[in-house]
Amino acid sequence: MRKLKILHLSTPDVDNAAGIIPYEFHKKLSDKFESILIVGKTLKRERGLISYVNFDPISYYGNKILQKINSIFQKQIKTDPQYYFDYNYSKSIVNMDKLLKTIGNPDVVIVYFMQGLFSIEALAELQKKCNAPILLYPMDMVYLTGGCHYAWDCIGYTQNCENCPAILEDKYKSIASRRLKLHLDLFKNMNFIPLVGSYQLDEQMKASVLFKDKKLEPFLLGINQTIFYEKDKVRLRKKYNILPDKFLILFGAVNPNEKRKGWIYLQEILNILSQKIAEKENILLVSIGKNQVEGIPFEIMNLGYINSQEKLSDIYNLANVFVVPSIQDSGPSMINQSIACGTPVVSFKIGVSKDLIVDGYSGYRLDLYDTVSFADKIKKIYELDKGTYEAMSHNCIEIANEKISLDKQVEKLSNFIHELVK
Repeated sequence: MRKLKILHLSTPDVDNAAGIIPYEFHKKLSDKFESILIVGKTLKRERGLISYVNFDPISYYGNKILQKINSIFQKQIKTDPQYYFDYNYSKSIVNMDKLLKTIGNPDVVIVYFMQGLFSIEALAELQKKCNAPILLYPMDMVYLTGGCHYAWDCIGYTQNCENCPAILEDKYKSIASRRLKLHLDLFKNMNFIPLVGSYQLDEQMKASVLFKDKKLEPFLLGINQTIFYEKDKVRLRKKYNILPDKFLILFGAVNPNEKRKGWIYLQEILNILSQKIAEKENILLVSIGKNQVEGIPFEIMNLGYINSQEKLSDIYNLANVFVVPSIQDSGPSMINQSIACGTPVVSFKIGVSKDLIVDGYSGYRLDLYDTVSFADKIKKIYELDKGTYEAMSHNCIEIANEKISLDKQVEKLSNFIHELVK
C-alpha cells in the first residue's frame, strides 16, 4: 500500500530554535508517511530534508536579491517595531512547477513558518496544482493579520485592518487592509485547516476575519521528552558549579530587550521580591539570551544564547522556577519545555500559559502587569518545603505527559491526516 506523502514547509534552518518544531514533526511522521521537509537553508543532509538553496539556487538567490532591493525601498515606510510588520510576508521565492516536478504531488501540506520563502498566494497556487489539503500551523499572529506578527491591543484583524497602527504614515496604511482582503479572497477558495497551538491563538483566530468561519483543530506544541525530561538536579548543580541550596530563577528570551518579552517588568518583580526575602544571597537569576541582563538586587548568571537543546534541558532542570514576564506572545515554547522538565512556571496570562499552567499545581498565572502578585507567587514557590515542591514538579510532568508529549501529538496528527484523506 502506498504511503501518503506529507510536504512540510518551513523557512528556518532545522538547527534554529524555530526550525526544530517542524523538523521533529517531520522526523516522527517519517515512520508512517513519505515525509518531505523543505526549508530555506540548512547544512544538514538527510533523506526527506530539502534545503531550497541547494534545490534551486538560482531561484533562491535571485529572489533573495529582489527581496533585499524591495526591502530597501520599503524602508521608507515607517512602522512601529513592536508589531514586527512583515514586508516579505507576501513574497515567495519558490518555483512551484520545479518543486512539484521533483518531489511529486503531496497528499497533505503542513505549513509552519514560511516568511521569506513562501506566501499565502504561493500556497493557493500550490493547492491548485496538486489539490492537496493544507494544514496551517501558525506560531504567531502573522497569518491572522494584514502583516503584523503581534497585534497588541489592535483588533483590526477582526475587521479589515484599516488605519493600521503598525504603519506610521497615513499614505501607506492601506497596505495592511489590502493584504488582508487579498488573503481573505484566497482563503475563501482554498481547502485548508488551521492547527492551533494555544488557547490564546484559538481565541484570536475565532475572532479574526480570516479564520472565524473555519473549523480549528487544537494541537499543542509537542515536546521531545527524550531531551526535555526531569534530571538529577544534585548532579547537575555539581556539573554547573551551582550551590545546592541556591534558589534559581530562570528567565529566557532570544533578545531580552524586546518590549514584548517584558524584561522591564521582571526587573520590577525582582526588586519587589528582594523586599520580601531577607536572604537575598540565596537567590540566583539565570538568564539565557543574546544580551546580558542586569539591574536587579540578586546575583545574576548570564549564559548567553543556548543553541543546544540538551544544554537547555539541563538549565531548566537546574532552575527552581521559570519566569515568563512576556506581555505579548503566542507561546512561548519555553513554557512547554520547562513544564516537560518538571520546573514550575510563573507567567503573565499570555500565550500557552492557560493550557499548561494550573494555579498552585504547575505554577501560577497573573494578570498582565500585576508585578506585585507575580513577585508574591515566586516567593510562594521559594517558601515551599521540599515535599510540596517535588509534588508541584511532578504535577508539571503529568501535564506534559498528558498534553504536550511529542509522541502523542504526532500520533494525533497522524490519525487526523488519515481521516482527512481517506
